[in-house]
Order: sequence, then C-alpha cells, then structure tokens
Amino acid sequence: MVDVVILDISMLVLNSIKTLELIKEKYPAIKVVMFSSQSNHFTIQHVKRIGVNSFVDKYNFKILFDTIIQVYTEEYSYNAHFQHEY
Repeated sequence: MVDVVILDISMLVLNSIKTLELIKEKYPAIKVVMFSSQSNHFTIQHVKRIGVNSFVDKYNFKILFDTIIQVYTEEYSYNAHFQHEY
C-alpha cells in the first residue's frame, strides 16, 4: 500500500487536481504532498480543501524530504506554504 504520494501540480499527462480528488475519494488514508512552482494563495487553498496534506514550493525543494517524513509520521507538514487549521 502507498503511504505518501507526491504530485506535481503541472503534470503533463494527468490533471493533478483531478488526481488528488480521486486519491482522496478512493484511498482517503493515502497522504498527498503537492509539489509545485505555482504557489499562489488560491491554488494552495484549493488543494487544501480537497485534502492535500502539504504543499511544497519547487523553489524551496530542500524541505521536500523533511516534509514527506513529517506528513508520513504526523499527517501534516507545517512549512511556509501550508498550515493545517484545526
């Protein structure tokens, strides 16, 4: 079973937003980290509502590995572009 999926928001073959929706619908236990250079507020809030567990800006790729580990162990990663609201 897959624990964490990394999705690039600009995937060439599949629409990443639709892919995120399908993953969360069919496999809600799978955690998703979105990886993108499109880190505008609207995009982040949109994927957050769908259920993404974290969002990493491609320009800050150095935190990607730590974000994946944190999402795997704690469900969410609290980096500069993503804050989970309780």
